[in-house]
Amino acid sequence: MTSRFQSPVHILLVLITLLLIIGSQTTQHAVQASPSESSSSHSGIKPPTSSIENASPKAEIPQAVTPPSTADGVNNPNRDGFWFLVLWRAGFNGQPQAQQYIILGDSAQLNVQTTGGPIIWPSPARIPVNHWSLKSDNTWLKEPSTTVKSNTTINGLHDTTYTASGLPVGVHYFQMAVTYFGSTYYSELAMITVVEKETPATAIDIQPNTSVVFANADYRIQANLTPVNSTSPVSWASPNVTYLPTTGRVVRFKTNEIAGINESTEQAGLPLTLTGQTNGLQDNATVYVGGLKSPDN
Repeated sequence: MTSRFQSPVHILLVLITLLLIIGSQTTQHAVQASPSESSSSHSGIKPPTSSIENASPKAEIPQAVTPPSTADGVNNPNRDGFWFLVLWRAGFNGQPQAQQYIILGDSAQLNVQTTGGPIIWPSPARIPVNHWSLKSDNTWLKEPSTTVKSNTTINGLHDTTYTASGLPVGVHYFQMAVTYFGSTYYSELAMITVVEKETPATAIDIQPNTSVVFANADYRIQANLTPVNSTSPVSWASPNVTYLPTTGRVVRFKTNEIAGINESTEQAGLPLTLTGQTNGLQDNATVYVGGLKSPDN
């Protein structure tokens, strides 16, 4: 971003802010949350924050279905991995889709990104995938697990896609894992509900998990559909933004450098529009790129 604030002092302030954010959040989360605490802490998108490290937004799930628990073999999810220039914390820095509704016969993809090794990693990471299906008595059956491989990496990040196909009608949950240097990290649960017929969306509301972003850093955005069990796919596209993937209710996004000078003393950056679409409907949200307000003159 071309700005009068791009100076050594500005860069130093940004790096100091990052270190303070990471240090304070590490202290706050030094104790592993219990299963009930973990579930409640990830029940939705947090209020807007200027932190470049973001909690994973999770879509609302039908209250009639209680997700599988540790008693069913689920592992408590670890904190998100965090890569920014260098590795700060190993784990899943890109979580799988929290919620998908598909029609019988269709497949669904779970895309994740993990980090935990050196910048150049010549071999793919192995990602075990555990699967639970809801039985007629509302208990969970743990299905046979499978393992998929990630891409190789030259930037410290592993991208992996698992395709769930041939699922019967009903509710299915998945959890993925990755091991780096003897330590295993677990993803959030991902729900896939298979229905017999299409349920079109009648409304869409998109929510980024922060309103202030830095260019080229990873963030997430979620689309909430009405009705919640809609099978309508969500697509993402807007100038100066890269979405990964480009479809799904919850995706990662990165913004490009935005040319200009921030003159606002109210907003911490230059405005940029994010756009989600489904079933002929569209919703927009604004984020601010840069991280600093204009000082009062």
